[in-house]
Amino acid sequence: AEVSFREGCIINPSFGNLVNQKAIFEILAEREGTYSFRTGLSPQQMKAAEIGDFMMLLMEGVKRVDEDKERTYH
Repeated sequence: AEVSFREGCIINPSFGNLVNQKAIFEILAEREGTYSFRTGLSPQQMKAAEIGDFMMLLMEGVKRVDEDKERTYH
């Protein structure tokens, strides 16, 4: 998985074959993993379209994870 941030907004997320919001939501559903942090963005990343505000996507992703848990346990 890879997620880049520019000024608080997410750009170019990917997870397997998924991109954009679908990638973010699948990443948030993962239970385990490791991460690394790199500073700086490439020229392409500096020009990439934003897919949304980090907090908005985080809250939506957590909501989806909770809803999936409820469906699984009922």
